[in-house]
Amino acid sequence: MTKNKSTGIKSWPLDDRPREKLLKKGADALSNSELLAILLRTGNLKEEERT
Repeated sequence: MTKNKSTGIKSWPLDDRPREKLLKKGADALSNSELLAILLRTGNLKEEERT
């Protein structure tokens, strides 16, 4: 049995993460689903507490 690589947001390049993308490029650069995810604050609460 092989282990799968992480596919979570932590494995994404920083420029592709919705919140970072919003800060760098503005809301116009985000898709509707990315904006919705930010508004709903989806993601890992523990990770947000560290920033």
